[in-house]
Amino acid sequence: KFGLKFINTDIVGWTHSDLQYEMKDLSKVLDIINNENLDRNKNFLVKGNRVKRKFSDKFISFMMQLLCSFILKKNLKEINAQPVFINSEQLKKFNLPDGLEMDLYVYYKCIKNNSKIIRMEVIQHERNYGTSSWNSNFLSKIQLAFKFLKHAIDIKNG
Repeated sequence: KFGLKFINTDIVGWTHSDLQYEMKDLSKVLDIINNENLDRNKNFLVKGNRVKRKFSDKFISFMMQLLCSFILKKNLKEINAQPVFINSEQLKKFNLPDGLEMDLYVYYKCIKNNSKIIRMEVIQHERNYGTSSWNSNFLSKIQLAFKFLKHAIDIKNG
């Protein structure tokens, strides 16, 4: 979020820094933008769609997307999938939250604003280096899901 304050491009994006996504996914984003003939000055969102995941991870994501979709009355899928790329002028209009819930907020706002949303399949690999600050066991995933539900309620309430 800090780095987004200093952007000076038509398109801005982010992905996790823990090398769980492949760098070639970033070139896929450029291919999508070029092949879809996206107007870089219009509202759009290019977002990952994770495939080949463990059942437990898919289950948590599915339950989170189901409950957040119900709360926000929008069809949300793979809320936390990376990478995320968006028109920078559109992003500047958003009041971005801190933390991992930024993906939910941006995704929801793009749907609400009728942005063109394009999903691309990505594989989220196991972490090669370091440890997660929040993902230590199944309970920690449940706790994060509840945090997202709270944030979905906050978004709904303005």
